[in-house]
Amino acid sequence: MTKWKSSKRLDRTRSISKLNTFESRNWNNEYALGNWSFLSEPNEQWRMALIAAIAQEFACRTVVDVGCGPGYLSAWLDPNKFQNYVGIDISSEAFGNPLPSKLERTWITTALEEYYPKKRIDGSALIFSEILYYIDNPDFQLERVAAALNSKCIIVSNTVPGKRYAKYQQRVAFVWSALEELGWKRLNDITLTNHPIGDVSESKDVEPTSWRITAFRPHDE
Repeated sequence: MTKWKSSKRLDRTRSISKLNTFESRNWNNEYALGNWSFLSEPNEQWRMALIAAIAQEFACRTVVDVGCGPGYLSAWLDPNKFQNYVGIDISSEAFGNPLPSKLERTWITTALEEYYPKKRIDGSALIFSEILYYIDNPDFQLERVAAALNSKCIIVSNTVPGKRYAKYQQRVAFVWSALEELGWKRLNDITLTNHPIGDVSESKDVEPTSWRITAFRPHDE
């Protein structure tokens, strides 16, 4: 039975506490120092598995993963169902040690605001995983990239902040409100919660980790 280590499980919250420092942060250095190593842990991988299942449900052959980090999502994509994976992240260091995958993978180093697709990828699944609360115009950026790629479905994953993190809660609520303004059809809306077990579960300082994962279909689909 796995016992979570609280020092790692809190890394996501510590990172989000620096929301206003997105542009000034040295993302390559953070990855090189292992600050994002918690992404390889089981609770984060379950989230990746769910996102992969949603993309497969809507028969998307290509996945474009914005804010992909190490690209762990690609390891969950069934090569019999998917053909290509495009990983986009602001840090080139993030791509240093991806998990094995039989898919054809492309890595692009750029910020979301500077990502301008060179060609359409018809029928693609566009993933925004834990990135939209870092920017001030999430609806505009999402709509812009989705239109440029001609994506079939858009999957958004945001952490559900704990009660102690009011600023974080406000940012996540802002993202969901902005996306609702787009008026896109919501295909599903799932909340995934990981409850810590073992010694850590008895600590008052450790809360369950939850994510809200929602799939949308653009107007023109």
